[in-house]
Amino acid sequence: MLSDIQAENTAAIKLIQKIPLSNVKGRIDHLAADLKGKRLFIAALGNNTLEIIDLQTGKQIHTITGLSEPQGIIFIPDSNKLFVSNGGNGRCSVFDANSFNLINDIQFNDDADNMRYDPVTHLIYIGYGSGGIGIIDIVGEKRTGEIMLPAHPEAFELERNGDRIFVNVPIVKQISVIDRKKLIAAANWQLTNANENFTMALDELNQCSFIGCRKPSKLLIFDIRLGKITKELPIDGDADDIFYDTKNKRIYISCGT
Repeated sequence: MLSDIQAENTAAIKLIQKIPLSNVKGRIDHLAADLKGKRLFIAALGNNTLEIIDLQTGKQIHTITGLSEPQGIIFIPDSNKLFVSNGGNGRCSVFDANSFNLINDIQFNDDADNMRYDPVTHLIYIGYGSGGIGIIDIVGEKRTGEIMLPAHPEAFELERNGDRIFVNVPIVKQISVIDRKKLIAAANWQLTNANENFTMALDELNQCSFIGCRKPSKLLIFDIRLGKITKELPIDGDADDIFYDTKNKRIYISCGT
């Protein structure tokens, strides 16, 4: 049965199109999409640019230059603004998503990285530095708080029907569970059979999280009610991002190898 399901799922995924990124050198990092405008935003970390793709024509339509190792991207449809984290200088740069003009720079210590947006509170959470998650009010475009961690955070996810943030902290081999009302760690789940836990996705309906680890290369499935691993699956090496498809019940993991 499992082999039949795997064959069916493989057949259902087909390459539709390739979009070349002209004049882009080095590795790229995270992506964001403007679903209504059919645009894709790509953080070209190694090129120090943000690339904007028209998904209808399959072409690059603009390049934002002058960035410093761009990593995370948040697109806010209501205000039509782009928030871009810069690992090189610690800034979160704010751009108008039509003109692509720079509106503001919000400074953090260094290594501004992954970001997540809470549309209810209008707050952006941004991992940065040697151990922190900063909080940005998108209305005032300013820092409003921070959460301290024992080391640099990688991927993290916000609970939509609760107040928790689940944070990968690979240097100390743990997942920190943050109470975002108190802005403190309510629990720390230690990893004992895998490390370099860089990627994360959340299935809140079924109360589980998916953690992609690099050493060894495996996917860990956590019960977020108990903080315990319920299943492990082998994956390819150098996992860097992960997405959960709620409709098709699929997990997509981008792996560097």
